[in-house]
Amino acid sequence: MSLENLVRQLEERFRSIGARLVPGPIRAWWTDEAGRLADALDQHRERTKHLQLAVQETRSRLSENEVHEAILASQVETYIHASEQARAYQLALELDRVRAQITEDRARLPREEKAWRMHRERSAELERRLAEVRRHLRPWATV
Repeated sequence: MSLENLVRQLEERFRSIGARLVPGPIRAWWTDEAGRLADALDQHRERTKHLQLAVQETRSRLSENEVHEAILASQVETYIHASEQARAYQLALELDRVRAQITEDRARLPREEKAWRMHRERSAELERRLAEVRRHLRPWATV
């Protein structure tokens, strides 16, 4: 048995004793805790949705820009061979801009994915804690 499990069991025993002795304040505490956890869970779920959309947008933009980069590189080469340097120069500038965006997105994507993953994990943790708090509130549900 880990120390954390021992502490949890002791906490539950003390709360159980306290609930029998002073049920009102204990119930109020569990109710407040459930409300706080529900609010935190809602916030994390909203942030998770936002981060998921950001990851999807970055992936999509990265994919589109990689295709656009290949097309522009081909066009620049074609215009250079056709002796149309002015058009090749314009396309080369656009190619540089697209490559800069690709570099930015490749650097941003891992950070966005990590943040998304962290918020998903935190949401799951909050869901577990909220379920536990609601389990503690069940005895008072019939009162």
